[in-house]
Amino acid sequence: MIVSKAAHAAKKTAGLLLLLVLLPAFAAFVACSSSSGPPPVGDGPQPTGTTTTTMQPPPDSGGPVADATADGAKPVDAAAGDAIGDAPDAADAGNGGGSSCGDAMAAGSIVEEVEEQQPVPQPTGGPITAGTYVLAGLEEFGATSGGTTGLVEQKTLILGEGTYSYDEAVGTANDADTIGAPSLSGGTFAMVGASTLQLTQLCPGPATRSFPFIASGGQLSLFTGDHVENFELMQ
Repeated sequence: MIVSKAAHAAKKTAGLLLLLVLLPAFAAFVACSSSSGPPPVGDGPQPTGTTTTTMQPPPDSGGPVADATADGAKPVDAAAGDAIGDAPDAADAGNGGGSSCGDAMAAGSIVEEVEEQQPVPQPTGGPITAGTYVLAGLEEFGATSGGTTGLVEQKTLILGEGTYSYDEAVGTANDADTIGAPSLSGGTFAMVGASTLQLTQLCPGPATRSFPFIASGGQLSLFTGDHVENFELMQ
C-alpha cells in the first residue's frame, strides 16, 4: 500500500508539471487568435466574380445649383419658372387687351350736332359687323327748327368678339379746337332683343349702357332718346 501511494503521488505531480508547462503556450495561442480578424475590404485576394467599388462624392462644380444647395436653398427649376408668366390685369379681361380699358382712340373728325324736325326714326336693329367705328354724324330729332345745337363730339368705338373699347370726347362748337379730354372705357357687349346693344362696362368702373340701334352695312346708329350718333366702319 505504501508503494502504491508513492506511485500515485508521483503521477499527480507529473500531471501538474505538464499543465504548468502547457498553460502559457495555450494562453499565447488564444491571444493571437483573438487579435487576428478577417482582412479589410480591398486587401488580399477577392472572391472570384465580385468587384469592390468605392463611391466618391462628385466634385463641386461651383455652378448655380451647387452654390444654392450649399447655402441651404432649393435649386430653381427653370422649366417650371418659365411656365409661370405674368397674370393679365383684371381690367383687361373681356375688353381686348392693350391698355387697361382697351385700344380705342378718338381718331375721327370732330362732329357738330344738327337739328332735325322730323320724328326720331324707329330703331330696327340689324347685323353688327365687328371692327372699328368712328363718329360721322350727330342728329337731334323733333327740333322746332333746323340748325345746330352747339354740341360737338369725337368718338371711336371698337367692337370685337363680344368685347368693346369706347373713346369719347365732348365739347361745344365755340371750343371745337379745345374739345374735352377723351374718356376711355371698355368691357363686354351683348344684344338685348332684336334692336338693343347693351354695353357692360368693366373699366374704369362697373356700369351698364343700353342703346337702341340701327345697323346696315358699315353704318351703325346709336339712339339716346331723340339724339342719334351715326358711326361708320373704318375700312
